[in-house]
Amino acid sequence: MQSESIEEQLFSFRNCVCEASLACTFPNLLVPAMLTQGRCEPQLFPASVARLKQTGCTVSIFAAGRTMVMGSSSEFNSRLALIILCNHINTILPWLHCRVTRFHVVNRVASVKLGVDLDIERLASDWKWSGLWERQSFPGFKLSQADLNCTFVIFPSLGKTNVAGIRSSSYMPAIARRMGMLAAYTIRTPSDDEEDVE
Repeated sequence: MQSESIEEQLFSFRNCVCEASLACTFPNLLVPAMLTQGRCEPQLFPASVARLKQTGCTVSIFAAGRTMVMGSSSEFNSRLALIILCNHINTILPWLHCRVTRFHVVNRVASVKLGVDLDIERLASDWKWSGLWERQSFPGFKLSQADLNCTFVIFPSLGKTNVAGIRSSSYMPAIARRMGMLAAYTIRTPSDDEEDVE
């Protein structure tokens, strides 16, 4: 358990996207919009969208009671946002009996800086069958990690890498170990070669 927490500390989590059901329905989306002081433009998006200041998350509420939480840094914050939302709705409309059910993580985005520049051109050449590099439009190399259900987006400067598509924190130790493969693509400097000679 201790090694897992150390590996997870290498990453900073920028966004956690979660879904859940409120176990109630909203035939009129203006109702949750008014209750949460949110926005509702059904002709553009079939949900009421509210920003919860307590957690810094954005919650989309659909007519069938399905919700999507975005902008959270953790699974805990996402769940807390929905609990606050349910408590608020139940205070005003207690007969709805809102509660959080079927909560699950859809996507987590983590980032890490390796602290060394990477040879993206060689990396893209070696992994061209499982990656995508569009150097003219995007500087990062997208490398699929199908067995870990995520994608690495690797940038040359300081080895900055974003990991998208993480479904569970249980994958983080394996993801951290997989990052070790990038050490082979470090750009060596003249000072590095001098140190090897000594």
